[in-house]
Amino acid sequence: MGLWSRMWNLFRAVLFKNVKEMEVEHAEAVYESAIEKKVESFHQLKRSVGALVARRERLAVELEAAKRNYKQTRSDLEGAIASNNTQLGPILLQKKDQLEDEIDRLKADLEQSVKEVEDYKGLMIEMQGGINTLKMEKERALARATSDKERIRIENEIAGLSVEPELAALDNVREGLSKLHGEAVVSKELGETDVDRQLARLRRDAAPAAAKAKFAELVKQTQAGRSAASSQESQAQAAQQKTLGEQNT
Repeated sequence: MGLWSRMWNLFRAVLFKNVKEMEVEHAEAVYESAIEKKVESFHQLKRSVGALVARRERLAVELEAAKRNYKQTRSDLEGAIASNNTQLGPILLQKKDQLEDEIDRLKADLEQSVKEVEDYKGLMIEMQGGINTLKMEKERALARATSDKERIRIENEIAGLSVEPELAALDNVREGLSKLHGEAVVSKELGETDVDRQLARLRRDAAPAAAKAKFAELVKQTQAGRSAASSQESQAQAAQQKTLGEQNT
């Protein structure tokens, strides 16, 4: 299959799909169009049947007139035969034969016309019934569609998937408030983090000075200890020398 054929088939498929979706979305308009079309066809058939009925009535009138004429002609022919009217008799006989043929033709045409009218009347009744059936189908289908849409809306609402404008707006408000609360929490956390960082920096900066002070204190304590030990040692030596002096004396 060529590229253009494939593209054309794809286009047709997409187009028909969109058309079907639009028809389903506007089901009432589609039903109304179908009903209108059937009603239009019904009225066209009704006009045609009306013409057939008019022809039937005309044939019936012509047949009755031909029968009356035939009856009168037979009466005249009988009189001509009784009076041996050789001039008028053959003419009346010929007219009688013509009227018999005409009556037979009119009867056949009338029977055919009556049959056609009855057949088309039956078709009209069927079409009228079809129109009424389609109207009832439309009402049922639209009522069911309305019920189904409401059921789906309720189910979506329960499931939290409602797309109703009011509920969608409420969802937007909830989401916005949630984001606002999140921003507040973040701001708070960021603020706490800044304080912590400042404390850590302060402690980090103060650590060397504290260490120096502590070291100086340790040095001082050590020196003080050494001085005390040296003093004690001097005192001990002095005491020892004093004791030795006393012993020598």
